[in-house]
Amino acid sequence: MDKIKGKISCMISELDNKEEAIEKLTEDLRLADIKRRCVEEENINLEHQLNAKENFIGKLEPLLDETVKKLASFEERESANERIIQKLESDYETSVIKCEKLEDQLKEIRFISEETGRKYEEATRRLTFMDTELEKSEQRIEKAEK
Repeated sequence: MDKIKGKISCMISELDNKEEAIEKLTEDLRLADIKRRCVEEENINLEHQLNAKENFIGKLEPLLDETVKKLASFEERESANERIIQKLESDYETSVIKCEKLEDQLKEIRFISEETGRKYEEATRRLTFMDTELEKSEQRIEKAEK
């Protein structure tokens, strides 16, 4: 009977150990289930965030396309403006050269005009002198004829 009592005691001890193991496993399962639910909730939240971000990106894509088109247009305008600026700078340089030539021509024309003015004054003075001499000669001729 002692043997039976020992066996029963051993079996009760094993049963207690098994019950403790079952309780531990049950607790582990409960904790795992809680973790699984948390992970599922987190996945749902992440999916909502992802959907929201995809929608946001979907709204941004047309704006991005429009911005890229505007940028291309601005770059074309900038390029055209740079060509216009280069043309204007070239025209300006050409105009400066023409102005310098015209200023040189003006100086030369002024010099020639002044020289011509002096020659004209000299010619006028001589003509006046000759006219006076002619009148004197005519008066002498008239006196001599009388």
